[in-house]
Amino acid sequence: MHVKYLMITIAAATVTACGGGGDSGSLSSLVSQPTTPTPAPTPTPTPTPTPSQVPQSAAEGIWIGTTNTNRTVNGVVLNDGSYYLFYSPAGQPGQIGGVIQGSGTAKGGSYASGDGRDFNLAANTLTALSLSSSYQEQKTLAGMVTYVAAGGPTETLTTVYSSMYEAKPALSALAGQYSVQIGVLGTVGTATLAVGSDGSLVGSSASISTSTSNSCGISGTLAPRDRGNAYDATIVFDANCAYPTQTTKGAAYFDASSKRLYVVTVNNERTRAAAIVGTRP
Repeated sequence: MHVKYLMITIAAATVTACGGGGDSGSLSSLVSQPTTPTPAPTPTPTPTPTPSQVPQSAAEGIWIGTTNTNRTVNGVVLNDGSYYLFYSPAGQPGQIGGVIQGSGTAKGGSYASGDGRDFNLAANTLTALSLSSSYQEQKTLAGMVTYVAAGGPTETLTTVYSSMYEAKPALSALAGQYSVQIGVLGTVGTATLAVGSDGSLVGSSASISTSTSNSCGISGTLAPRDRGNAYDATIVFDANCAYPTQTTKGAAYFDASSKRLYVVTVNNERTRAAAIVGTRP
């Protein structure tokens, strides 16, 4: 800030004394003394916001493999530690048997979860489980599933990492019409699904409808996640569906080589789950 000073010029007047006597005023009485300006306070700089850190998990990735009961298994472990896994019926690869969902912690080569839930969609059962596994980052993930409520039977799984997780998610890559295999608790059937370039989902299924005259209407959204080739997913079922007027949320990923979309969602209480495997021409 620049301060302008006002300069005052004084013109001296000559006073002629009469009768040999005179009185002249002092200069200080005629000149106004300048006032020193108060300096403006130094502004406090605004701190630069620190970008929020995107969480990472050493076990994150898309994993594909098998179980010891002759089931195929595939799914995604997200960077926040949550996981969404598909499994097939025994001896029937490519078909939806059920999904496993929960959250875990990865540390020092071990990935463990104590809150897993197995939604066996075909058998219409829901079972709590724990998962204890070992991993090699971006290589292998293998472990044991222990079913808590069912008296402790176990199942082992062995999976390998898929590099498709390292691609950048793009809604434009998902857009199109899909022929869908869809599963909810108690029913596995078919559906049609359209995915928009904005991530919108619109579809219908007679297989999971409770109406004799109307199909179940499906809507929702997909949104790219900040890390990994995965999407946040929301699926909404209308009043004609097996989950009437329910909103479910979860995760999705897209296999570009097979043009196949995988979606797993659960409700807030984690008592209902939906699985979608859609194939695009």
